[in-house]
Amino acid sequence: MPGHIPAPSASDSPQDLADWLELHSLGVDDRSSSIQDLAQELRRAGTTDAVGDPDAATYRGDAGGEVSQVLAEGAFNEIDRRSKACGGEEGNYPFTVLDYAFQLKEGMETHPYVFMLLLSRFGYRAGPNGSDGAKLFEDMCAAAAESYFGGPHPLVKSHVFGFPRRILPPGFGGALDLLCTNLGEGGGHRRRPTSSNQKDAKLDIVVWRDFHGKEGGKLIGFGQCATGEGWKEKTTELLDPAQWCVHWMNDPPTVTPIRLFFVPHRISNEDWSITCRSAGILFDRIRIAQHVNSLAPQLQARCNEWAQYVLAAKVLKISDVDPNES
Repeated sequence: MPGHIPAPSASDSPQDLADWLELHSLGVDDRSSSIQDLAQELRRAGTTDAVGDPDAATYRGDAGGEVSQVLAEGAFNEIDRRSKACGGEEGNYPFTVLDYAFQLKEGMETHPYVFMLLLSRFGYRAGPNGSDGAKLFEDMCAAAAESYFGGPHPLVKSHVFGFPRRILPPGFGGALDLLCTNLGEGGGHRRRPTSSNQKDAKLDIVVWRDFHGKEGGKLIGFGQCATGEGWKEKTTELLDPAQWCVHWMNDPPTVTPIRLFFVPHRISNEDWSITCRSAGILFDRIRIAQHVNSLAPQLQARCNEWAQYVLAAKVLKISDVDPNES
């Protein structure tokens, strides 16, 4: 097994343990993981002794490997749920799931899912110098949002508005003016005392589905992206599309944009509903993967470069890659 992935703990969630299994498969020659791989690592780490009440009369620790086996089976059930949520055997999950094991499909090292897995585990700064994993993720999320809105289609468009901008003008006012022009609504930016100091006002992605006519009133999405482990805290700092448009636009869109929230993590069932209620339509790693089976060639190449660097530096620990280069 690759000895460079931090050992799993019995206190980890099923989502984290499933992530460990996926990372493990990326680091071994046969690109596979099994229930027993995880159970053995949990027993080796010795963290199962902390599960349960040691003072209880029925406490047995991990005698016979029962606790580690149950935890490993729970993680594998999560793997199975991921596969089904991505569309099953013919869907966009990059692994083939068997009864007690799974294997990376041929050529899937460059799948967007793998990029998001590595981003979730190692952070946006883990890539090579000059490459920002968070900005690559924003571009990926814009592609996913376009797909969700019915793209590729000439009337489905998106803009990555998050700062620092790479396509729109760098200044907030100029960027918003151009966005409103392309959107056909908004009337340009409203001058505020803080406009010159504003970066993106928490708005990362704008996506819309247009009509051939020029009348106002269309489906628009305002998206926020959160790559770090503290994504839950970001849901308390959410933008309100209606207030955002009234505050920053001269003539707010006729129909208020809907909220979209993107994370490269796998969100548990326990967190799902409350996150949707506070953040809008939730795109976790699974939902994004459903809509970005392939990316534009230039974006795909940049994501591949980032992911292969992180895979080599963090998972495989190839000697000629300096993990501190970034």
